Amino acid sequence: QTGTFLENELVLLQRLVFGSVDQQQVYEELSAQVRKCISAGIRPTHLDSEKHLHMFPRIMKVVIQIAEDFGIAAIRCAREKIFYDLPAAWRRLRNRRFLALLILNPMFFNSSARLLAQSGAATADHFFGLVETGNMRLETYRRFLPYLKAGVTEFMVHPGKRRRKDNSPYDKSYGWPEEFEALVDPALKALIEQERGQLIHWGEVRQCLAKQQ
Repeated sequence: QTGTFLENELVLLQRLVFGSVDQQQVYEELSAQVRKCISAGIRPTHLDSEKHLHMFPRIMKVVIQIAEDFGIAAIRCAREKIFYDLPAAWRRLRNRRFLALLILNPMFFNSSARLLAQSGAATADHFFGLVETGNMRLETYRRFLPYLKAGVTEFMVHPGKRRRKDNSPYDKSYGWPEEFEALVDPALKALIEQERGQLIHWGEVRQCLAKQQ
């Protein structure tokens, strides 16, 4: 009605939970963002969203439509398997994101994953990094990589060379420099190769999935 965004993400989250988000408005905004990228000479390899808001079914339906309309081959599925091993599960019980996924996966994310699977859009088979947001250090990969499943796994990371100086709520919890150092450490590539893994980017996901069939 006013041509502006909602005042904060909590208001949006509340509307998503109660199903009161206007999907046409979401389509108009997201399609405008995609057109802006394309007009700048950037061809999107996939679609995702800040805070994984597209993992709510009402938003996922819109994102799937946008992917079809603009010929975008892939969409992120941020449904993380939280019980990949029991020791890790006990350790993660103190993590608020872990506790959030105990609610979000069965209530919303599982439904969005099914919508995505039915759509024909490409996506990774597995997703890791949501619970460990800001903590994707080398030791985190060492814990997780032995539990890799067959298929394509997306690691979500937030690398940076310095910590932010403003009043960002992420200052204290996000280890941007540590995540950057882990990604450029030759030991990480060696760990992935040890588990018979291969590094790819989003533009290669559909091709890799096709090879598995």
